[in-house]
Amino acid sequence: MLIFNNTTSSSSSFFLTAFPGLELAHVWISIPVCGLYTIALLGNSIILFAIIIERNLHKPMYYFLSMLSVVDLGLTITTLPTVLGVLWFHAREISIKACQIQMYFVHSFSFLESSVLVAMAFDRYIAICSPLKYATFLTDTMSLVIGLIICIRQVVFMFPSILAVNSVSFQGGQELSHPFCFHPDMIKFTYTNPWISSFWGMFLQLYLNGTDLLFILFSYILILRTVLSIVAPKKQQKALSTCVCHICAVTIFYVPMITLSLAHRLSSSTPRVICSILANMYLLLPPVLNPIIYSLKTKCATGFIRGDTSKKMSAMRIITMGDWWLPKRYMDAKAMVGYIEDEHSTDMGDTVSNISNELLVPNIHMSVLNSSEVKYFLLIGIPGLEYAHTWISIPIFLMYLIAVVGNCIIIFVIKTEPSLHEPMYYFLTMLAISDMGLSFSSLPTMFRIFFFNAMGISPNACFAQEFFIHGFTVMESSVLLIMSLDRFLAINNPLRYSSILTGSRVAKMGLILAFRSTVLVLPFPFTLRRLKYCQKNLLSHSYCLHQDVMKLACSDNKVNFIYGFFVALCTMLDFALIVISYLLILKTVLSIASLAERLKALNTCISHICAVLIFYVPIITLAAIHRFAKHKSPLVVIFIADMFLLVPPLTNPIVYCIKTRQIREKVLGKLINLCVK
Repeated sequence: MLIFNNTTSSSSSFFLTAFPGLELAHVWISIPVCGLYTIALLGNSIILFAIIIERNLHKPMYYFLSMLSVVDLGLTITTLPTVLGVLWFHAREISIKACQIQMYFVHSFSFLESSVLVAMAFDRYIAICSPLKYATFLTDTMSLVIGLIICIRQVVFMFPSILAVNSVSFQGGQELSHPFCFHPDMIKFTYTNPWISSFWGMFLQLYLNGTDLLFILFSYILILRTVLSIVAPKKQQKALSTCVCHICAVTIFYVPMITLSLAHRLSSSTPRVICSILANMYLLLPPVLNPIIYSLKTKCATGFIRGDTSKKMSAMRIITMGDWWLPKRYMDAKAMVGYIEDEHSTDMGDTVSNISNELLVPNIHMSVLNSSEVKYFLLIGIPGLEYAHTWISIPIFLMYLIAVVGNCIIIFVIKTEPSLHEPMYYFLTMLAISDMGLSFSSLPTMFRIFFFNAMGISPNACFAQEFFIHGFTVMESSVLLIMSLDRFLAINNPLRYSSILTGSRVAKMGLILAFRSTVLVLPFPFTLRRLKYCQKNLLSHSYCLHQDVMKLACSDNKVNFIYGFFVALCTMLDFALIVISYLLILKTVLSIASLAERLKALNTCISHICAVLIFYVPIITLAAIHRFAKHKSPLVVIFIADMFLLVPPLTNPIVYCIKTRQIREKVLGKLINLCVK
């Protein structure tokens, strides 16, 4: 609570609130909230992207859906800074002027969404009640005019609210009920009578949202009357099924908004937690659920995203998203499209299989080059779930984002805070650099596969990627070893600690481990280049690994196997030395008489032990499966490989921020000071 309340009161500021009583858990609450924001941003961006590039979706219904996605994106981006600021950094203070600006945009996008839902109801009314006039009435021009009318209506009605709010003097230093600025919440804290602002806010709620909701209900009454006049039950169901998405969108928008407005205006005794839950539902439900509902229930959009109704584009994307690796003479688009349009292919997996087995290997190379040598490799995502790669990419993107941001924060805080210029934190900086290098090494191919289904990679690019992945892996293993040495010296020889681990020695150790990792891994790409690759070109992961690539060779790979095993043994030697260092640490700790001192000494090692476990367990398991398992499940291999790749960079900064008091205090202190400034 000390950190949370450590904000100086200001007469020109408000204080935002997230979940009252759960301030200490804000960091953990922020994880699902951040996930919801990511889903909202990616989901609506995908909807917009699909509608823009797919000609089959250039229809009024999808134009209105794109307007809804734009509004949801605006609503999400408007509140994102303050919500994450409160939950992540306890940055509660916001100036009254900034609060007024945010309030304007929140309500503007809210009213815009209400207007777009009316336009979508009108679209459904015309499509069902006057289907013959639909194409002639709702033209592209008419859709554009409706969009302009919605924007003009918004500006006309929201402009007086700016004047009304500016005419009111607010009491600074007050605590608002939400992590964003909301008009009914702000007007409670005024010096003067806020009846003009309150009346105008109530008028906008009743006139804009109220009349919009009435128009929507009236349109559905007319739609229902038309549907009931249809004789065939199947046609009735078909007509009503086209309205399901819109009805869901209307419900998830109006129910939280009306409930929140009533809670603010009619009930002065509403619990703060209830208001907070309602506010977050009002804020996050529509942007998160709208793209999911329309993707699942709208046949054309679903087909586009999965690749079922656009196999040609999906398959072309696999081949052409990265034309830097594919020879230009193979990019005859018409020939490929003619081949890929297979009526018997039912999903993305069939298309990938056709490309891999028929088109790419070996037919093109045999006919053009008169050689069966593989010219590029095919990476994979998750077998059998190719159609869901776009959705799977959301948590993967979030994990990469947390890993990169978390390690950057660790490096920045240690660099700028003089009190952290100690050997332990220098080694932690090296660990963060290794984690960032590991993340950036695999990020391009992971994103190309899960976002664009671009699975091909040239051998040279593959060899370069596996060099960096294995290089940063060996580097991280070396860093964990010297961190265990640091803990050993700190506990076994505390008096000599500062004299042994000087700044110059730490720098030399860093150079030695960087040199060691480079020398150990440098032969990998050269030994792989000397091999010949014939028929097989399908790898087991979304990125290149030495032990995975060498199995595809049709020539003798004994040298690769032996040297790869030698590098693995070097990594295991690091692990063995870490275990020995902890045995010596445990021996020293057990010789301490005081139980409190024992626990204090062991507590300084918890973060490092966690880092060792989350690094070595996946890497040992993955190496053992690749080298010794004959009948292995592809899904198990992929799962362990992703753990090896994503878990250490993701969890290391979290573990060290939570378990290391100095890091935690400095990170939170710097972020709070930055936000206050």
